[in-house]
Amino acid sequence: MKLRYYILGTITIVLALAYRGCQPSYTNIPNTSDLDFSKKGTTYETEFIVPVNIFGSWIYFDFAVYAQRGHKEETNIESEKIRTGKDENYKPIPPEKNQYFKFKITLTPLGWASKEIEYWTPSKKRNTNTKDKIEEIVILPLYDSPDLIMSAELQQYRSYHVKIESLQDVQLPKYFKTRFEIEEGSTKH
Repeated sequence: MKLRYYILGTITIVLALAYRGCQPSYTNIPNTSDLDFSKKGTTYETEFIVPVNIFGSWIYFDFAVYAQRGHKEETNIESEKIRTGKDENYKPIPPEKNQYFKFKITLTPLGWASKEIEYWTPSKKRNTNTKDKIEEIVILPLYDSPDLIMSAELQQYRSYHVKIESLQDVQLPKYFKTRFEIEEGSTKH
């Protein structure tokens, strides 16, 4: 009798490990990529599983322009302009003097999902069915950027694929870089 349970237990463990080995590798959330999105054609894509959160599962796809370490004195004025959208005299930077990032973000559910989700971009807010691929063009200014490409309330413990592409060149100030982040939140966040 003990031998039978030992054999069944061993088979179960082997099958579980084999199944786990067949699963695709998913990105953990939060996830950060320091690719240069100021260059047209830069693309980042990954797959992730939405974590379980009793307060809802909002996922944020953030974008940031930041100063490189070691250049604080050279970047103070530009950092303030990027953050506020105002020049040294605290006047708003006119749209014709600003530069704009243009992104294409594609969010694709992988496998079965049953719930309708809400997603938001800086230009619109709308609902869609999670079985559909979400594809949006998002334009963000270099100066006074909202830092958010898209947020979506996704189905918990479901897999998704996200792809972000830079569609135009932007001349970054000296000593600055770009970053793309995937973060989790909740309806209470």
